Amino acid sequence: MTTSRAKAAAEQIAEQALGAPAEALEWEPITPTELGELLWQLEDVFRPYFRIISACPYLPKSERAADDAALNLADAPRPETLFMLAAPTLRVLFERHRQMLTVAGLNSATGSESIMRMPVNAEPHLRLQIAIAFWLCEMTLPMPVSDQSQIEPPPDPRGSSSIRH
Repeated sequence: MTTSRAKAAAEQIAEQALGAPAEALEWEPITPTELGELLWQLEDVFRPYFRIISACPYLPKSERAADDAALNLADAPRPETLFMLAAPTLRVLFERHRQMLTVAGLNSATGSESIMRMPVNAEPHLRLQIAIAFWLCEMTLPMPVSDQSQIEPPPDPRGSSSIRH
């Protein structure tokens, strides 16, 4: 599901943050549950755009723009990063996000022990950035596109943003 561009982008993020080439870093596996917890933070990023996303059909012609948007989001995982995106691009990016949450959940439920690798001792924010680049850039959807016309933002149990800066 990931591509060489996505993998290279994820490694570049790690290299820039940790100051060493990817091949010199020590990497450790993360579980599907850990990946799901990382990506769940993006619900807060997409929350201001749920009405726009729910009104827009999935348009495959917006996939390339979504690739670039995913890399921008990896650089700055905040709602403001998505502000200038066209609705179809937002829709594609959101679909990738939601499907990746499903994939992580299914892998967790089936007992998979590892879904990707992260640099050892990487801070949570860096892990989120790497996961976004690795999974949401050039993602091939593993399932049919879902109808988002009735989506509601999930409740935030803390009452505030879960993104940690």
